Amino acid sequence: GTPPYTWSVIGGSVPGLAFDAVNVALSGIPTTPGAFTLTVQVSDSAGLTASRPFSLTIAPAALNITTARQLPDSTFNTSFSQQFTASGGVPPYTWSANGLPTGLAIDANSGILSGTPIAAGSFSFAVTVQDSTLKNYSDRFTINVKLPPTPSVTISGLSGTVPPAQQFPLQIVLAAPFPVDIAGTAILSFSPD
Repeated sequence: GTPPYTWSVIGGSVPGLAFDAVNVALSGIPTTPGAFTLTVQVSDSAGLTASRPFSLTIAPAALNITTARQLPDSTFNTSFSQQFTASGGVPPYTWSANGLPTGLAIDANSGILSGTPIAAGSFSFAVTVQDSTLKNYSDRFTINVKLPPTPSVTISGLSGTVPPAQQFPLQIVLAAPFPVDIAGTAILSFSPD
């Protein structure tokens, strides 16, 4: 042909990429994985044209869980919910978890960890996400399940002054129910009148 040449894409596209006719370059950030075909045409100054198809395969980004590894604290016997998120791979994703605190479960389709924890403490557990091509990514996460504040304690049944050599019943009462057993020591001191 006779220069100068004029370039153009006459068929196909790649999501996120643009064709620069001046620099004869395809550039950008691809947004969708897959196999794509572009047909590029060149025209010379005499009006002659030639075209050719080009194939381009965009691989998916690496599969990854994007949720922070330390989950927000939860309270014992109180409803909890946390959305897990992933990036890369080829959606849709499937979720699973091992070692969760009793009372919590992860929804395989939505990635929502929810339930009512009935065990207190700090728990480390594994979450795995799988994409539609059966690629897996696993990571470890931590959640702290805290007990609610201890209710106030009232001690009754003993007056300020008592005669010697007698037994006196004491009653220790919590101001509200508590979800687990409480163990402790009551220390009473006496002095002679």
